Amino acid sequence: MMKELKNKPYQIVYVTGEVHYEKVMRQVEASGNPDNVKIVPFIHEMPDVLAATDLACCRAGATSIAELTALGIPSILIPSPYVTNNHQEKKMRGRSPKMVRPKYYWKKT
Repeated sequence: MMKELKNKPYQIVYVTGEVHYEKVMRQVEASGNPDNVKIVPFIHEMPDVLAATDLACCRAGATSIAELTALGIPSILIPSPYVTNNHQEKKMRGRSPKMVRPKYYWKKT
């Protein structure tokens, strides 16, 4: 997927979280990281990043939803299946014009 992003006229900031950063970086280094994709484990100055954001694609956590709503940033919210009682998906029901479950919801384990 990274190769397809190389010539796009926009920048992507991918915040992995501390836990996943090394794994993501190994995968990206194997396929190449375009100049317009910045991968970081954490952002300390989120207000600065949000001020320059045209579209957010992120988890459907309460804080994320509150920040995006307050700032009027269009978003694609992805509920995490790994939270207690699937509360992110429940929160989104009835509030989202379209809710799409990621394909891993249907994987059999």
